Amino acid sequence: PKLPHTHGDWTFNTTHHASLCAYCNKTIPGTTKPHTGAVCDVCGYVDPSAIKKITSVEINGVAAPKTGNAPDYTFSVGEGYEIDQNAQDYEYMHRGIAWYDITDGKFVSFRHTFIAGHQYQVYSVLKPEAGYEFGRLWASVNGDDADFAGSNSKLTVSYIFPPCEIRSSTGIRPYRG
Repeated sequence: PKLPHTHGDWTFNTTHHASLCAYCNKTIPGTTKPHTGAVCDVCGYVDPSAIKKITSVEINGVAAPKTGNAPDYTFSVGEGYEIDQNAQDYEYMHRGIAWYDITDGKFVSFRHTFIAGHQYQVYSVLKPEAGYEFGRLWASVNGDDADFAGSNSKLTVSYIFPPCEIRSSTGIRPYRG
């Protein structure tokens, strides 16, 4: 009788027309060549010597808070990392992004609309793609320097926007001299 597969109990067998991952020893379907890539498509193992360091993080396309508008949750990011869509690090986090009303001292929901005179901070949780990790870096939001904290496998980037513009009841912006 055949026993179930356990880690390390298989050997390369050319009669099955497949090879085994050098890291996890599982069959790599559809190939007879040895696994030589930095990332195993079967087990997800990443060869540490092949990891690329991310040295800059750029988040672009963040709509600045405007009085009456809702928070923006559709950003673009650079190569080698992505927004962690499953992150739940902050209250009201939506698809890895959270907005904080500095004036009121609380996180806001995606149904919130920005309030005149209030200042907001955006948070985005990022994770590296397979074969990458965060190294010594700098971060930006819409081209402006941003704060960041984290590790080589998770990074939170935050940026404080200027206060939302106060509109007068006549629709004419107040003079700021």
